[in-house]
Amino acid sequence: MSFDLKEIKHIAELSRLRLTESEEKLYGEQISSILDYVKMLDEINLEESKGKNKFLSLSGGVSDLENVWRKDELKAKSEEEIKATLSQAELEDGYVKVKRVL
Repeated sequence: MSFDLKEIKHIAELSRLRLTESEEKLYGEQISSILDYVKMLDEINLEESKGKNKFLSLSGGVSDLENVWRKDELKAKSEEEIKATLSQAELEDGYVKVKRVL
């Protein structure tokens, strides 16, 4: 997809940009290149991978990568584990004191 000079000037005006002639030509080529790439991405058929745990790869295709992250689930601790943890922890005003995270 290519843009003519009139369209580039219109886009620049909408963006409140003052472009030189060389910039108009350069940006016209760059915008065309970007839109060609978006058009290529638009042509990828995602329907065939629906429901199969597939992800888009950086190359623009569909790969067989699987999600390896586990769900963050709360695990119940026994009273003995809690007491053992608290006996080793440094307490301040009844709270466990930990090192600063950020």
